[in-house]
Amino acid sequence: TDKSNYKHAGLKNVVPANKEKDKKSAPNTAAGIPQDDKSPHYLFVDSLEPTEIVVSFSTLCRWNEPLHVLPNEKESKSHLKSGKDKGDRDSKAEALTTDSSSILDGISGEPRPPEPIHPGLLVAEQYSWKSLVTGQPVLRLRSTATRSAVLTLPEGRHVLRLNMTAPLAYHMHLCSSVPFVCGDEEKVMTELTKESCRFVENAKQVMLALGKSINNFHDGVAFQQAYREFTAAHCPYWNEKQSSKQYHFKIFNDALYETLRKVLGDAQLSTPEMAWAWRAFNFDLTTPNILRLASGSSRPGDQTDNKVEPWKTREPTADDHVATVKIQKVWRGCYCRKIKLARTPGTDENSKAQELLHKAWHAMEANAEHHGLALFRSMFKVDPDLMPKYRFYKDEWNKVSYTDYQGTFPDQPANIWFIVFRDVLHVTEEMLCVPKLHVPIPTCLMRVVNNDTGEEVPRVFQKVAPFVYKKNKRGYTFVAEARSVEQPVLAGRWRMRLIGALSPLPALRDKSEMTSSFHTRELRDYYLPNKNNIILRYCVKVCGDHDNLASLQMSTSKPDVYIKLVVQDRGEVKATAVGKGHVVLPAFTFLRDNHPDDEYKRSTSRTSNKGGKNTQSKKVTKEGRSSRSSSRHSLLSGDEDEEKDIKPHKYIIQAEVLRNSWPLS
Repeated sequence: TDKSNYKHAGLKNVVPANKEKDKKSAPNTAAGIPQDDKSPHYLFVDSLEPTEIVVSFSTLCRWNEPLHVLPNEKESKSHLKSGKDKGDRDSKAEALTTDSSSILDGISGEPRPPEPIHPGLLVAEQYSWKSLVTGQPVLRLRSTATRSAVLTLPEGRHVLRLNMTAPLAYHMHLCSSVPFVCGDEEKVMTELTKESCRFVENAKQVMLALGKSINNFHDGVAFQQAYREFTAAHCPYWNEKQSSKQYHFKIFNDALYETLRKVLGDAQLSTPEMAWAWRAFNFDLTTPNILRLASGSSRPGDQTDNKVEPWKTREPTADDHVATVKIQKVWRGCYCRKIKLARTPGTDENSKAQELLHKAWHAMEANAEHHGLALFRSMFKVDPDLMPKYRFYKDEWNKVSYTDYQGTFPDQPANIWFIVFRDVLHVTEEMLCVPKLHVPIPTCLMRVVNNDTGEEVPRVFQKVAPFVYKKNKRGYTFVAEARSVEQPVLAGRWRMRLIGALSPLPALRDKSEMTSSFHTRELRDYYLPNKNNIILRYCVKVCGDHDNLASLQMSTSKPDVYIKLVVQDRGEVKATAVGKGHVVLPAFTFLRDNHPDDEYKRSTSRTSNKGGKNTQSKKVTKEGRSSRSSSRHSLLSGDEDEEKDIKPHKYIIQAEVLRNSWPLS
């Protein structure tokens, strides 16, 4: 496979010295999604065996200047050899002497030191989009011509970032017997959305061992051997004494039953007999209702009601309890013996159970790989600590899922602050995510704010760092802000890629595109010195039936003024930001006041809840003082919170000067 790159070559065009350079800046022609011209290349390898890749790296480090031939040198030598008159010879010889002396002067002088040759460099290092830390380099090639090396990688999934530099140009050639992908971010990240080879292989082994166990269910010796292979496939740490096997089998059986419920439900095979067959297969007598079957009676309702009616007002006696326990004991014994007979080869129950298991396996076999992957995902969702016990654990770090949001922004005048896009994304499951912004504006900055707490997600080098987003009530606001400098900003396109580990990623509600057009209000005024150093103070009233999400920005004519921007609600500080000559509150939600209808609904619901709690307290009479006091305290605190929400909001936006940094008379 040949992977070459001349796009990033640094070849310079030869320009005459007397030619003037065009000083006019090129217009901003951002017709498509912005891309970085110097973005690195990535190498993706996913294999079940160790991989060897031959890497050849060639560089062009020097371009020699052409030799300059003097125009009078050739003419002078020709006149010397010709038989002309003495005067001509003397004149030509004089010219030759003059030219030769100049040449000799250049030769006799001190020789110029040779220009140093800077070699080209190729560095391959472990990389992941979900981390700010890059791995140690696994390959380093430095050469002024051509150099090759063998890159050896262990089994599994690997992503390497290839950083290549050269004074003029470079060429890279890769060759391997194992399939690999080398390209830019778009090409490699598409491959990372797939499951790793070792994960898929393990899921296949589990499903094949399951099918083998079902096929040998009628043979005791073959079934025991196949079931041991099945156990080794889904429990690779079977021989470890420190780990709990009982806990593992509980998690695995629950995941297996969840997969069976989906498969058998679609195939309309969910019956009590099928549940009995799978209990016999796993010898499971403790898991309740493994297929989530609805329980009911086939007898007429009126007869059942007539028999149960006398028991509604009758208190059970001690003999009734003893009889009930005996009935349950006999039923459990009968059911256990029935399952044991189903696991005994040669019995009618064994043949019936195997027939039912064959039907279930026939429904799963067509898409066995998908069901095996879903089974493991269900296990790791219940207990993520089980994943490090499998050999494909490290491959999951290079498994990504991403979603692209894109749009356009209009023309912007010079020296102005504006928002490129802003919207709220809601999290359904706790997940590690990182947003990546592509926009042709060098001053653009992205921020993420937790709408419940008002805290901003940490940033590193002005970029949002990978962060574990947890499920909350109001979601997270993603804001991209920018500032135009001396030149205006032309219209263009932007794209935000949200990268996470698994699906579903944080997403918008009830729409598919982010908001990029906003209603803006700008206020300009003068700062009058005062004892409290207050620059401005405005009251905000929320109109309409919905909460308003706003972004606040303030700048001063004096660029070195330290200012503090605060949002208060009923005298309580809700959000604050500090800056020097420029300060931004990226996102703040102004809550609307509650209407009387909402208060009436809350009061009725509170009354009904209290009535329900009183009814429950009558039924449960044995409660301690601590529980009653804690419940009473929770009721009071809940009422106080509701009364606090009922009070009207009074938002104040205030800005003040810090450190006496704006001295005025």
